Amino acid sequence: MIKYYALFLAAVLAFLCFPVWSAALTVNEIDSEAAVLLDADTGQVLFEKNSHRIMNPASTTKIMTGLLITELCDMDDLAVVTKTALAIDEWNSANIALIEGEELAVGDLLYGIMLPSANDASNVLAEHAAGSQSGFAELMTQRAMLIGAIDTRFQNAHGLTEEGHYTTAYDMALITREAVKSPLFMKYFGAPSHVIPPTNLQPHERFLGNFQYMLVPESNFYDPYVTGGKIGYTYAARHTMSTIKVKHGRALIAVVFGAPDRDAKFYDTEKLFDFGMYEFIDFEMPKNEVGFEAEIISANGGSGPIVFHADTDFKALLHKSIDPGSVRIKYSHEGPFRPGENIESYAYFSISPGNPAVPDLLGVVKLTADYSGFIRSNDVFERINTMISRETISSWWFFPLMVLLFAALAATILFITVQISKYLRMKHRNERLQRLKRNREAYRESLSALYRDTQNPR
Repeated sequence: MIKYYALFLAAVLAFLCFPVWSAALTVNEIDSEAAVLLDADTGQVLFEKNSHRIMNPASTTKIMTGLLITELCDMDDLAVVTKTALAIDEWNSANIALIEGEELAVGDLLYGIMLPSANDASNVLAEHAAGSQSGFAELMTQRAMLIGAIDTRFQNAHGLTEEGHYTTAYDMALITREAVKSPLFMKYFGAPSHVIPPTNLQPHERFLGNFQYMLVPESNFYDPYVTGGKIGYTYAARHTMSTIKVKHGRALIAVVFGAPDRDAKFYDTEKLFDFGMYEFIDFEMPKNEVGFEAEIISANGGSGPIVFHADTDFKALLHKSIDPGSVRIKYSHEGPFRPGENIESYAYFSISPGNPAVPDLLGVVKLTADYSGFIRSNDVFERINTMISRETISSWWFFPLMVLLFAALAATILFITVQISKYLRMKHRNERLQRLKRNREAYRESLSALYRDTQNPR
């Protein structure tokens, strides 16, 4: 009896000590309007809900602000608070009570925007870095484009609601992924608190606390594996948050937009992190198993193989419900091709759609072309015959084929037009000749009648 009681007690303790995670997280379990979970190392999307919907990011905007400031400015430089920087329309806007003419270190201001989300500090940094708030917003948009956040436009550095200021959960995850690559940025992105020393106009210290409670040890939401995060809120955007967690060598980025209340964004983020940490396994395919061979055939008979190969092993995260043997590779390459020119070629790794919340695309790898087996002839235009066993997407021939089809159609229309024109001209000519013939006969008949009248007078 004691033995069974001990086993039961051990089972209860195991249940209490180890959380139970569902095999599949559904979009209905996420209360936020939009969400995305990204593998920070590869960029692979592990979960998404309305991740490409255009939305207001609120103060998660400051992630891009902070990234640009760390790239453009020296943290020890002094920035001067201007009247324009303090001119913010919203009366309850988050701030650190800056004073016009006050001088603060750029690093202290950066703590101000990352921790208490100070909008006045955002404007000061924007003017310091770019000369104007609008000029800095343009730099933010351009930097987002370089990252690949193509559905993002910034109108300000703080994230308060403004027409034309928008992004998506996916784009914010891309921006966060780029930002966390910088150790300097992470210094501010992951700080639980900071103290700004007295300045030329402020004799007292300013204590800054972080509202991203997953970084604050005293909070119920504290997670020691969360290394950085930024929250946001406006009436239009509701609650937003972007967070990075690193555990057991796996780094994940979770973004939630449009959370219904303050706590919901934390609960949703916890669900996303649990899903990514415990429901995925590491998947790897050696580089020597990725690639294909194509035969190049020239007009003058020159030929030879070109091998497209991966330079690195492919790594991804695979949901536990997916059989690793079901991973598919589709190859694509862009042409046309002339010897000596590189062919843009890629390998797309995907799985059959299963759980709609788990994207089927695992990742994309660019392939390198090896021309060593090709007999080069620069005076001819080449074509590619792919000889691969895996499923292939061959799009290089599409444009030339369309050109040929349009040319053939145009030639056919031109030929028919010419033939119809010739037919009409011949028809008009024959009709004119017939009229002339009838006129000549009528004229001859009239002359004959006149002659008869002169020979036979009455």
